[in-house]
Amino acid sequence: MKEIILASKSPRRKELMETLGLPFSVMASHTREDWNPLLTAKENSLNIAKEKAQAIFLEKPEAVIIASDTIVLKNDFVFGKPKGVKEARKMIEELSDSIHQVYTSIVVREGNRILSDISVSDVYFLPIPKEDLEVYLRGSEWKDKAGAYAIQGWAARYIDKIDGDYYAIMGFPVSKVNSLLKQVL
Repeated sequence: MKEIILASKSPRRKELMETLGLPFSVMASHTREDWNPLLTAKENSLNIAKEKAQAIFLEKPEAVIIASDTIVLKNDFVFGKPKGVKEARKMIEELSDSIHQVYTSIVVREGNRILSDISVSDVYFLPIPKEDLEVYLRGSEWKDKAGAYAIQGWAARYIDKIDGDYYAIMGFPVSKVNSLLKQVL
């Protein structure tokens, strides 16, 4: 079987990749994740995932590479990874008591063959009390997460419901990855 590489430093993505029962290694792609204002949020998410796969492909062209990108979107405004606690607070306050979308793009690359898919999920947040938010922001869970939260962490207590793929909201749509991998393995 070909070498499989997960182009991610995310422990969540690694953990979810393990559920597929395939041998794989992990390599962080170290891409800049630049946003193109001329593209839609979906197109940007997919491009970023492709760039991550491309970065690993340049080092390991014989491997099957899996890359992913997740963004949070509300009213056409993109919530990326917060640069600090102030930005994290603003994001969570905006998401509180509302509905937003999570887009997770997945790319599987084998040589010049590039397969991709995107998962779109709606997340319904209940109101988040300010005092609870302040306690949350004293920790570090919000760091390096699109929208400043992880569905499987602290935020779970305020998520009323989701319409979509729970694992995609975590950042790795397992069933889509499995389907794409079956096409190249």
